[in-house]
Amino acid sequence: MAYPPLIRLDKDTELRLIAYIDQELFNHYAERGEWLDRIIRHQKEYWAEPSSEQVTYPYTSSATLIVPLTAIAIEAVYARIMTTRFALDQLVSIQPLSDEYADKAEPFERYFNQYLIDTMKLKKPFGDTVLEILKYGTGVGRSTYERVVRKAYREVDGKREDFEVVTKQGAQIHSVPVSRFLMPFSAKDPQFAAWCGEEHTAGELEIKLMVDSGLLYPEAYENLQAYFRNQQTLNGQDGTSFTRSQQELEKMSPIWPKQVDWAELWLAWDTDGSGDFREIVVHYHRLSRQILSVRYNWHDDLRRPYRTAVYFPIEHRWTGIGIAQQNSQFQEEITTQHRQRIDNASMANMRMLKVSKLSDYDAGEPLFPGKMWFVDEMDHIDSIQMGEIYPSSYQNEQSTLIYSQQRSGVNEVTLGMPQVGTPGTATSDLARIQEGNKKFDLVYDNINGLLGDLTKDAASDMIQFGPRFVEFLDYRNNGKAIREVFDIP
Repeated sequence: MAYPPLIRLDKDTELRLIAYIDQELFNHYAERGEWLDRIIRHQKEYWAEPSSEQVTYPYTSSATLIVPLTAIAIEAVYARIMTTRFALDQLVSIQPLSDEYADKAEPFERYFNQYLIDTMKLKKPFGDTVLEILKYGTGVGRSTYERVVRKAYREVDGKREDFEVVTKQGAQIHSVPVSRFLMPFSAKDPQFAAWCGEEHTAGELEIKLMVDSGLLYPEAYENLQAYFRNQQTLNGQDGTSFTRSQQELEKMSPIWPKQVDWAELWLAWDTDGSGDFREIVVHYHRLSRQILSVRYNWHDDLRRPYRTAVYFPIEHRWTGIGIAQQNSQFQEEITTQHRQRIDNASMANMRMLKVSKLSDYDAGEPLFPGKMWFVDEMDHIDSIQMGEIYPSSYQNEQSTLIYSQQRSGVNEVTLGMPQVGTPGTATSDLARIQEGNKKFDLVYDNINGLLGDLTKDAASDMIQFGPRFVEFLDYRNNGKAIREVFDIP
């Protein structure tokens, strides 16, 4: 089916809505600056790319490498979560609320699991959200209805006719970049916040597809023509600053991209002057102060599509603490100690010659093994050692690493590496693994809860709007039972 119908607001209501959105976004962008800077810093710590500039202290070409402590921990936990969650084809289990539907639960369960993996391609968006949970402590996912229509021409009996294909239709699950998720910091839950939403960026083709698919007003494409190459932003604290930072890390910064940025907001508003606030969805372009679309919340339960999860919780807050924050100070300390150890060893191995001015040797004298030096005094030519190697620097580095492992819960057991020092007994190793799993189990439970919320929302959307390729059920085993599920009130 098509998108739910668009609504048109009267001029006064539209102006009041624009003024409200502008003020709310202005306030939110003012409060999120330092938080966004921290997210960008954590991404750079994860990327761990050494500086390309030549360092001159303590000597020219000193060490600039960064120990990727954060990346090591994140990638180990990410691999463990994803392989655990997607090890089996069955992602979700469905239990009927009454015996009346018992014969339909098992066929629908198999169908829904296949739909999640093959049609929704769940692994990619869910994996993106999991990565952000591990890095930044907070991840956001969304499940809602989407429809995309593409058009072409086809020759039929020598005549050119319109050819239209619905390439995407039905429930979809997406990962929302936490840097682009919008919600007042005073709120604790997207479902009960005054408003919430996300930032979008799209090119001309995507905007045209949204118009043709019925998501935006028909005039939206023409109204945005002047802004497709305008890379202005009203502030420096929107999610595009994170995107640009990531592009610079990857050395993939686009040149003059023909794109526009706009916000999708879910909020309650008096749309008809009755004094009653109703749930609506607004697509809003800030630079031109124009509304691209307005429609009532189309979900049967009036939920907002955003669901959140954390790595390690913070009391009374919707955000959490991630591995990047836990490891930040330890990665910096170990990187400093590691650089000092390399520079110390390099300087200790730097042997230079001191030559007396009376020895008749100049700076151009060739050096080679076995060379004989004829001097008048034995101290006319001698070597200089710049420093000594201090074994304690390695011990200091290992002590800091232990603190990092204690904070993040990722150690040699989690990484599958042999134990440092004297190996323990099998019983002690098993006890260590069981104790270490407690933190992982907490994180896994948080992430599993997010997947449960998203899949339940997706099932609700499928039942409300119908699944993709519903006609295939006529050729599927137990297809009739699955069709009956979509007819349940």
